[in-house]
Amino acid sequence: MMNQPASTPQPTSEQIRLHVRTVLRGAQRAVITTHQRPDGDAIGSCMGLHHVLCEQGTTVTTMLPDPAPSNLQWMLGPGTGSVEVWTGDDRQQQLLAAADVIIVLDLNDLSRLGIRESDLGEAIRRRQGDETCAIVNIDHHIQPEDFASTQWIDTEAPAVCAMLTDLFQDTSISSETAMAWYVGLMTDTGSFRFPRTTNHTFAQASWLVACGADPVLAAEHVLSGGRFERELLLGIALQSMKRYAGDALCVMVIRRHHYEDLGVSGQDTDGFVHHTLSIAGVAMGILIVEFEHVTKVSFRSKGTTYVRDLAASFGGGGHLYAAGARITDHPFDDAVDRVIQAAVEALATA
Repeated sequence: MMNQPASTPQPTSEQIRLHVRTVLRGAQRAVITTHQRPDGDAIGSCMGLHHVLCEQGTTVTTMLPDPAPSNLQWMLGPGTGSVEVWTGDDRQQQLLAAADVIIVLDLNDLSRLGIRESDLGEAIRRRQGDETCAIVNIDHHIQPEDFASTQWIDTEAPAVCAMLTDLFQDTSISSETAMAWYVGLMTDTGSFRFPRTTNHTFAQASWLVACGADPVLAAEHVLSGGRFERELLLGIALQSMKRYAGDALCVMVIRRHHYEDLGVSGQDTDGFVHHTLSIAGVAMGILIVEFEHVTKVSFRSKGTTYVRDLAASFGGGGHLYAAGARITDHPFDDAVDRVIQAAVEALATA
């Protein structure tokens, strides 16, 4: 929402949307970014908006905090703007310092972009209060940090790409934009099978296809476009699966050496967690991945089992059925044990 004095009535959702459009249309030098270990909605929302802004004449840099996973690399195609991974070097710091609009997508807390002075989150935070720069946050997660001058949050939206689709549905968009937003819509709805998939979701997908999105090609790239080594990693993840809580909980664990030995990255585990819910009787699935100095946990659930509060107990967050957390204060094996114990207890009281 737009920051207002306490005595000022809060703007309506439509007023916020119109203000976001105005800010984006007036952008001269924009930087777009999203969350660490970006998924389909993160990459899709960034790249779709990247194309929209480039087409209106804005100088655009999309700054990803981590490389895109291998099955999403194809989306970072040629354009009039640049797409790069944040390293924190002087040139990138200057790019961010020179931007008149910074757009943060699919992310509700800058601390998740790092808290060191050289991290992207802190570089953005240094522009707070700068009247020459508008910070725009577009997101669909709950409990957002109030870091942006313009904040559009819709916790009922199935994807940020869905929000952007609605925002620009009265305009003409390119096939590149349509494809990017379709991918985000497809992936964040689990190929249109997760809760919040409504008739409006299918109407959005239909419009994007009419604008040039290719659903067959999108599915081939995202669901069947991984490297051979990524599929071997999936095999390791599947072999690691164990059930707990009377088989209602399924957990897969990936150690750092598993993906490093195969020459892939931890980002290539995107989507693996969904396999945990494909087993009859499983109400909650968890993927736990070891990174350097951090354990990443992805929670998924179905039916009347929710994982948002469970993720929050580890400092994370997300949605009722899909959430995540990053654990930095415990060794990996200890973190695994804590997550499993907490999940078993959560299921026992559900």
